[in-house]
Amino acid sequence: MENAVVSYEEDIRLHGNHSLDSEVKLMLEAEDVVFQYDPIEGNPGKLLFGQSIVSVGADTQGNILSFICPQRSFNPSLLGYTLNLTGEVEIGQVGGGIDTVTGEENIYGDEVKCLFWGNITTPNGSSYGFTKDEAAFIPIRDNDNSRAC
Repeated sequence: MENAVVSYEEDIRLHGNHSLDSEVKLMLEAEDVVFQYDPIEGNPGKLLFGQSIVSVGADTQGNILSFICPQRSFNPSLLGYTLNLTGEVEIGQVGGGIDTVTGEENIYGDEVKCLFWGNITTPNGSSYGFTKDEAAFIPIRDNDNSRAC
């Protein structure tokens, strides 16, 4: 994560994530990927994803065609509420390239957000569920907080 930068770039050609999946010839996996977030108000944190959970799809020239996003389950408690949640980083548009020999890459994404869905149990035992389609989301912004990615 120390080499990753979230910033706004102009004139980058992007396409819908997964819109070119039929053209993917190479799947490149990553390990121990960390998505770090620093909310405008609140507590910063990190989502750590383990082995072989994040992948990028590329053509034989190394053009990035898709970014396969991770999901992670977690069960925090807050003020007597129990949350059984799934979190996922979702990317709407993707582009960039990867050197298929060295692994050096520039991956660009837009419409990036963290989604959260699952079940919430109240202190009195009532339970409420919401699906991925109803998920709460947090947009991810660039370093100077001026634009949502």
